[in-house]
Amino acid sequence: MTEKTQLPLRGVAMILLAVAFLLVGWGVFSLTNKAESPADSASVSTPSTTPLPASGSQQAQGAHKTPASLDAPAPAPQPAESEQPPAAPAVPAAPAAPAAPNPSTVTVNVLNNSTITGLGSRVQDRLAGEGYVIGHVGNIDGAQLTVPHNTVFFSDNEAAARALADRIGAVAVPRPEGLPENYVQSGALAVVLAGEIS
Repeated sequence: MTEKTQLPLRGVAMILLAVAFLLVGWGVFSLTNKAESPADSASVSTPSTTPLPASGSQQAQGAHKTPASLDAPAPAPQPAESEQPPAAPAVPAAPAAPAAPNPSTVTVNVLNNSTITGLGSRVQDRLAGEGYVIGHVGNIDGAQLTVPHNTVFFSDNEAAARALADRIGAVAVPRPEGLPENYVQSGALAVVLAGEIS
C-alpha cells in the first residue's frame, strides 16, 4: 500500500521540478532580452531593399524601390508664425533678507568663555574699530555657560546678530537660559568667545 501512495508523490515532484526548471529558463531568457537596447531591436526590424534587376520596365523597378517615407525621417511640424509658445508662469520673488543694521546702532557685550588671556579685550578693540558700540567686556564662567565655538547671542536683533557672526566667524543663536539677561538687553548682542575670531 505504501508503494501506491509513493508513486503519485514522485510524479507530482517530477512535475514541480519541471515547472521550476521552465520558470528559471524563462526568467533567464527575459533578463537577456531586456539587456538588448531598443536600437538593436530597431536594426533587426528595418526592412531591407532588394537589388533591382538589370533589365525590366520602369514599373518593375518602381515596385522594388523603398518608399520615400522609410528613406528619410519626416520633417518636424513647424508652428505657425502667429503661434507663440505659452509663457512660463510668473514665480514670485523670494523676500529679501532684512538689511543688517548699521554697527553704530548695535551694542555688543563681549564675554570670554575660553582660557585665552586677553581675548575679550582684543575682540572688543576690533569690534569698536568696526563701529560697534561696546557694552560689557569680561569673562563668563564655564559653570554658568559653556560654548563649543564662538557664538553671538541675541534676544530680538537677529539680523544684526547674523551680520556680526558672519564678520567674526561665529554662529548666531537666540539667548539661552544660562546667559544672564543683563548681557543681552533689548537690541543688544552678546559675543561669547570659545577661541580666536576670524
